[in-house]
Amino acid sequence: MTKLIAASVVAMLGHVGTASAGVPGWCKDASSETSYNLKDLSSTEVLKVISTLALATCKPTPEARAAAAQIEASRQAWGKKLAMIDADWADAVAYAQASTSGRGVPPAPVLSLKDYATATPLDQYAAIASKVRIDAGGDVEFQDTDYAADMFEPNLSEVGRFAFVEACVDYKPYALAAPARFAQCQGDLDGFDRTKFATQLRGDTAHPEARAYKMYLRWQVYTLPQRMAKHAEEVKKIVTKDPDYKKWWTAAAAGRAQFAATVGTNKALMALATKMDGAFIVQSRKLMEGCEAATEAALQKAVAEKVPASAFKDAPRDMPREKYDYMGPSDRKDPPNFGDFAGPVLADIPELMFALGPYLECHKSGDVLGTYVKGLFKLTPGYRGPRRAALAAVMREKIELDDLNDKVTYPYGAQPFDIGNAFGTQGGVVASLKEEGEYVTVSFEKKSGKEKACVQSHYTKRVLRVNSDGSLSYELLCDKWGMVEYDDTPADMRVSKLFKPLLRKGVQFSRFGDVVVAVWPSKSAKVPSHILGVQVK
Repeated sequence: MTKLIAASVVAMLGHVGTASAGVPGWCKDASSETSYNLKDLSSTEVLKVISTLALATCKPTPEARAAAAQIEASRQAWGKKLAMIDADWADAVAYAQASTSGRGVPPAPVLSLKDYATATPLDQYAAIASKVRIDAGGDVEFQDTDYAADMFEPNLSEVGRFAFVEACVDYKPYALAAPARFAQCQGDLDGFDRTKFATQLRGDTAHPEARAYKMYLRWQVYTLPQRMAKHAEEVKKIVTKDPDYKKWWTAAAAGRAQFAATVGTNKALMALATKMDGAFIVQSRKLMEGCEAATEAALQKAVAEKVPASAFKDAPRDMPREKYDYMGPSDRKDPPNFGDFAGPVLADIPELMFALGPYLECHKSGDVLGTYVKGLFKLTPGYRGPRRAALAAVMREKIELDDLNDKVTYPYGAQPFDIGNAFGTQGGVVASLKEEGEYVTVSFEKKSGKEKACVQSHYTKRVLRVNSDGSLSYELLCDKWGMVEYDDTPADMRVSKLFKPLLRKGVQFSRFGDVVVAVWPSKSAKVPSHILGVQVK
């Protein structure tokens, strides 16, 4: 089609000899020094044709004046194809003049704002397309298009969405994580609105330096149907090879729907997350100011309203054995661990995991609670927006591939903040408390018992080994076995004094580091009364 339209213009150049109307207003920035060649109207490169049409209209040579009517007809035809109105052709002029310097792709818009809530469509595109890279003091490095797109919900523009759509259709189909990534982004491919894209791109006047790039983006959108068709063929190959993959597309759609019905309805919480993302990424002290109260309130609300006490009715209690060490056989098992049970439960609650994001960005250093909750992101990519919710749903949906050589692999799903590696807990029943500075030392109820152990032994003359210092180790044999009483009282534990109001004699608790993760009113209570320091029902 490109050749047919362009060739028709060239063919008629020699048959028209009348001049056209005056130069339109969108030509005002056209430089007289910019040259063009009407032969480029027959090029297969769309942007070269567009550039020539723009320059021939703005700076017509005698030959261009002779073919003015045909050039205008071609310009109007291409304008419809690229969803351009007359004023948009100023961007074509900017592109034509930028391309003369030899750059294939003009300079992209620069994201320079700090408050992401005020991001324009081109700001959003720049943030998502560049994958937003952070290096906060050498501790945090973040680079992910899906999180970057989710940051702008519920105000994501179609220009911003296009950056994520491009990343999806250009994702290598042979990559191990391709099936999961393709399922995750299907909702954006289906929902992309080209008409809205054109309107929003036109309406973004905050980036005059990016006018040439706006023209480039129009061409990229023009090529999208062909790219999406190729992408659809790759998806077809995936589900044809193993129909079980279809479950991921169903799961991803369900994950998006779940987000829309849960966190997606809380505009205030989403606005808080957008503000904190921007503040954290640009490391803005001003935007961070006062964030503690807001993020703590949001997290407490999520725990109180969305974490049910009944979810932990079957959870094991922590009863560590830290003091007793002996020689001899034992049939005692490792102590139970509440944290390992609770981790997957908490990580599967969208409102909680969403609220944890801004909380961790605000409390990035020296936070007590963060030492535990960071570990939860080891289990899930989180619920920052519909894309992360879709990926979380895909990861929960277990599939069994027929080809034993195929591996189930997921996209990385990085967070802007650092994540932890563990969430196992220890704890017991409180016997007494002692406040010491910023901490509370907890002593536990006495616990003792009896078990079989060696009570009398002797060494033989048989040498087992020569030690590194030259001494000898001799064989030790047990002469007599008997029942031995042992003290299995847990060693004292230290927790942050922030949790002191929840602890008293007879209360059972589980802790991770200095964090009290859960509290039961008594050791006989069926369910906990507090999770992460917040009362639950």
